[in-house]
Amino acid sequence: MAVIRKFVDGLHNGFQIPESSAEIIKKTITGIRQSTESLRVAAFITLLHQFSTISNMQPLATNNSEQIISDVEGIRMDQIFQYLVTNYKNHISLAEISGIASLTPQAFCRYFKKHTDKTFVSFLNEVRVNEACKMIVSGKFDSFSDVSYQTGFDNVTNFNRVFKKSIGKSPREYQKDFFEKIL
Repeated sequence: MAVIRKFVDGLHNGFQIPESSAEIIKKTITGIRQSTESLRVAAFITLLHQFSTISNMQPLATNNSEQIISDVEGIRMDQIFQYLVTNYKNHISLAEISGIASLTPQAFCRYFKKHTDKTFVSFLNEVRVNEACKMIVSGKFDSFSDVSYQTGFDNVTNFNRVFKKSIGKSPREYQKDFFEKIL
């Protein structure tokens, strides 16, 4: 278990599995899903062992500095995230969200950027686009303008612009590509 422990301890930014190891990892993960009880635990340990023996693994994030967040900061960030996830459908002003964090708007912007490497608006837009993607693939909407308003965007034009910037295609193209892939 020492090799696995060393691997887990060194895991800070995630990793990309090399193409040469992808098939065996895929089979092991499938084995985990199909196993039951203690055999599932054994299969998971096998997966960790396989990860620990891959020599040319690339990190997902290039930021090698480990960021340690204090308990107070963790609680504050959790409150911010919970508020955003609960209220993304509504207009959220900077004053409102900074009040949740007990910071001034300017201090909140610096604090949020420091802890997420994103601006508040870009993060909120990511949450909204993610929810829009879920709605689009579910097919439970009347129109794309309906998706736009239900995910908190003020107008369809802004929704289309932000969606395309984030996903790389328009909402209609995203829907078309998704359904072509599953058919």
